[in-house]
Amino acid sequence: MVMLDAVALSRIDTQLIGFERSLVALSARNLSIAQTGQTLEQVQRLTFELLFLHEKELRTKYAIDRINKFLVEVMEERLSVGQEKFASYLIERVDDFVDIPQEQRKLLKLYVALLYGDPLTHRRIPHIEELVVVEPIFAKAAKAIRLITDQTREEKKRTETEKIRQEALQHNWALLEWEYDFKCNKPAIEFINGRWRTIQKDEFIARNRKEFEMWANSREYPSADPRTRRQQLEQYVEEVVSREIAKMFPPEEVIVYDDLLPQVLSENQITVIKERCFELLSKHIPRLPTILKVLEDFVELCKLLCIPDNQVRVQSHQYIEREVPSRLVTDMLHEMEQELIDLPRFQAYAKFIQEQAGEQTTLKTKIATSPFIGGWGGYEYEDMLSFIKVSTAKDGFTRLRSDIEAEIIERQEPWINVSKGTGSKGRRKPPKGEGPQDDAPPSHS
Repeated sequence: MVMLDAVALSRIDTQLIGFERSLVALSARNLSIAQTGQTLEQVQRLTFELLFLHEKELRTKYAIDRINKFLVEVMEERLSVGQEKFASYLIERVDDFVDIPQEQRKLLKLYVALLYGDPLTHRRIPHIEELVVVEPIFAKAAKAIRLITDQTREEKKRTETEKIRQEALQHNWALLEWEYDFKCNKPAIEFINGRWRTIQKDEFIARNRKEFEMWANSREYPSADPRTRRQQLEQYVEEVVSREIAKMFPPEEVIVYDDLLPQVLSENQITVIKERCFELLSKHIPRLPTILKVLEDFVELCKLLCIPDNQVRVQSHQYIEREVPSRLVTDMLHEMEQELIDLPRFQAYAKFIQEQAGEQTTLKTKIATSPFIGGWGGYEYEDMLSFIKVSTAKDGFTRLRSDIEAEIIERQEPWINVSKGTGSKGRRKPPKGEGPQDDAPPSHS
């Protein structure tokens, strides 16, 4: 802004000086104009520097934004090693910061993609002789590409040669016709049908085609050059064709063949190609270990970012309203226990399960119970007690004591007989069955 103000003031001074017509005023005016020009040059230079810094700052800002977005996707596990998008980001960074020839650049991109990309992705194999020989199928495809490319190149060369030859012949033949027309000194006009008309060069040559051919097939200087005019023209045209074709198809030109068609590589092919890529890159890129070490460190950083313990959690500016319990569950349980203990007589909590329209619901509520009015007494109690005993015995819930004692005596008799026969109650096998040895059961007598 200061520079622009200085330019504006210089222009005002120039206008004021312009009102005077003396030599001094003219000299001052020229000096003011020169100062204005210098100031404008400074303004333009500073403007260019500011624009350059602005563009650099924008590129830096966009690069930082891309890195942040990439790292966030890595931390959220939307990106990981083995995905093609992850490898593509690494390839872009390598392409931006590594200055190597185009052939080695293709090899490095392929090597990075095979290291960190998706193994099921279709890959283009660069058409490099030392690389395609690792697999017979690659060598065969590369040979077919070279054959087709060479045939196409030769066909294009023949087409361009014929095109240039025809154009040169047409141009030089027209010059020869102009020379013949000039040497013949033909009349410029003729009188036909009562009026004068101009004789054109093509018309004159057509009328005298035979004489023109004889002149073209004759030698210009019989004693000096044995070639005829036509031979000189054709030889000159061939020289022109050779020069133009040499420019379009230089002999020392390195033919860049197309890469192999995309294909999914097997595990064995991936291993072989990675080894050969590393071997070829090591020969041409002295800084290859440093480049690969930087990539390995960055990939390790991405792996560590996926671990929650390594992530720094900060408060976000977005809030989501969620319903959460205001009290602990244990606190509410203790309160309910105390309430149940403190319930008055003839009151209780009950849970009911009811079904409506095929859907079951649970209802919890407080109920009131009836007061205790006393139990049965006298004959009613004896009758009910007898009824309970008979029913339980009938249903098999109880057994008579006499039956139980008879069964116990029946089980003890074999052991009592064995004890009497031996004179001792030692450990012996029972008379029935093949059970393990055990002591005799105790007597209840």
